[in-house]
Amino acid sequence: MKDQVPLWATFVIAGIALVGSVGGAWLNGFFTARRDDKRWQRERERADLDYWRDKRVKVYTDVIDQARESCMLLTAIGEALQRGNVMRYGGSVS
Repeated sequence: MKDQVPLWATFVIAGIALVGSVGGAWLNGFFTARRDDKRWQRERERADLDYWRDKRVKVYTDVIDQARESCMLLTAIGEALQRGNVMRYGGSVS
């Protein structure tokens, strides 16, 4: 009978095993949730950056188009002035 383990020791070891497994699962869930939150935050930031980059590209394209149209209009006006085809007081380009 001397080689037997006391009953209280078996319960202590079982309790430690239970607390360890439940605690490990909880910690894993906790750290997984934190990692996912950080990943989602990065994805949102990336989406915001993509949105604003696309907006800037559109605005820059519009500005370039307007500048091109203005340049073409000024060129036409200059050519008309050289030919003398512009009316004297606020006329339009022929």
